[in-house]
Amino acid sequence: MKQIFEVPENCNVQIELINNTIVTTFVEREIIFKELDCYLSIDEDGKEHFSICKEQSFCYVVISDGMIYMPQFVDANRTFTKITREEMQSELAKHGKVFDFDNKVLKELRWRAEIANPYFLMNFELITKRRIDEHEDTDNMFFKSGNYFRTEQECQAFCDKVKQILTINKNN
Repeated sequence: MKQIFEVPENCNVQIELINNTIVTTFVEREIIFKELDCYLSIDEDGKEHFSICKEQSFCYVVISDGMIYMPQFVDANRTFTKITREEMQSELAKHGKVFDFDNKVLKELRWRAEIANPYFLMNFELITKRRIDEHEDTDNMFFKSGNYFRTEQECQAFCDKVKQILTINKNN
């Protein structure tokens, strides 16, 4: 009696039960990378490589040895393990990045204050104001618009630039 067991996608092992004996066999399988799948691979030196696939041979982004490469050719000779998007985002966050899966672009990870902590914004009088972030509609609006700063100095520099632009336009 021969029974074949299902193994995870991209696994290079076939597991069979033959006459009450489990037999494992290496099976050469072509890796089929699907767009936006995330993978962890380990090279011959034991270094980890995190990837977000673009097409069969390329990735949108690869994190390797503390560096971020985009786009990057995929070395299919490695063993790949599929990981979740959350695991990939966690690895990118260590480098101050986030991948926008909807628009397929790598972005800078923006700082946001924890709930009940302060941030700074420029008010309508072009003055720096301190505000406590409650992650509610008003705070979300300031964050999404980019009028949201970690320090008073960052916000003041932004206010000064806006005032300079308005002064130039006023003089024209």
